[in-house]
Amino acid sequence: MTHNEPTSSALSDDEPFLTDNHLPDEDDFVLSEVHMVPSNLSPYTQTTTITPFHFPNHNLSINIHHRLATPLDLVGQQVWNGALLMIDFILSHTDLFRDKVVCEIGAGTGIVSVVCGKKEVGCLKVFGTDLDDRGILELCRLNVKDSGVVDVVEVYPVDLLDDNCPIFIADQLPSDEARGWPFEAVEEFHTSCSVLLACDVIYDEPITFAFVRRMPALLTAGRILFLSLEKRIVFTTSQMETRAPAVDYLFETIEAFNADRDELGLAEVKWERVRFEGDTTRGALVELWKFWL
Repeated sequence: MTHNEPTSSALSDDEPFLTDNHLPDEDDFVLSEVHMVPSNLSPYTQTTTITPFHFPNHNLSINIHHRLATPLDLVGQQVWNGALLMIDFILSHTDLFRDKVVCEIGAGTGIVSVVCGKKEVGCLKVFGTDLDDRGILELCRLNVKDSGVVDVVEVYPVDLLDDNCPIFIADQLPSDEARGWPFEAVEEFHTSCSVLLACDVIYDEPITFAFVRRMPALLTAGRILFLSLEKRIVFTTSQMETRAPAVDYLFETIEAFNADRDELGLAEVKWERVRFEGDTTRGALVELWKFWL
């Protein structure tokens, strides 16, 4: 069983600030439980920290630059349990990834893309993608560079709200660079990418809606998507029960989209829960799902 042991943290003075100068109140920050260890400095520190992540069953260790507490719109600069569950799955099922072209949607720090780029996994090419906003891509590229996987992992912008993002348009390849993607990368995505990854992207309804809206385009050409998520439980007084509203919204939205696609005679998005040995190591509320057309 693989696991992560953050053993120490260190600040780097060479890294740029990754947020605006005017930060929200501390009450508006969120902190991943991955970073809740005694050795960490104040979670509200303005700079990045470096944490080693160890996967001893697979003889793999990597150092990741990340932020501690961040406002909600910058949570991608932290490492979350969903990403660690995805790594556990990848390292336990390298046959699904070796020699494959993989694209991660919402790569954040890039920790999952970095692992995919390591020889222990053996991906042919990895596209790590996220918003080109307030240093998110720079942080991802920093981790790719420092982890020695620049020959395998390429980092490009993807905005789920952008209808002109080239990976969402399969029938019209650009003749030149488009939205920060060189032509060769767009072509390789559409002709060779077979596996999609997404971790911890289900937490905000507008983002979830945009993600579901892109699923049919992303899942064309026989691609499969592995999605890890953490069920954040709340108690509803109206129904007097515990719910995971973000996850409920995800599947309700997919079902609504499928109903529309069925009326048009289009393939529906299908899904199933993925279970594997050690899949509860990151907590009972962290789950892995597979999607396809």
